[in-house]
Amino acid sequence: MVSTEMKNVASSTLISCASLRQSRPKKLLDQVRDAIRLKHYSYRTEQTYVGWIRRYILVHDKQPSKGHGK
Repeated sequence: MVSTEMKNVASSTLISCASLRQSRPKKLLDQVRDAIRLKHYSYRTEQTYVGWIRRYILVHDKQPSKGHGK
């Protein structure tokens, strides 16, 4: 049997984990996945789009800034 105290600790831990997730913004690729799933695209399409975005970020994060806006 689980004591009432243990249930309260478990309950408060779940609440604090849930509030922590809500306070932290989602990462870009997670937002992309959510948008693709909302549109009911296939899983393979989701994988392809996320792969393209990941490669784009990797390529452009490694290049020096060219002074955009000038």
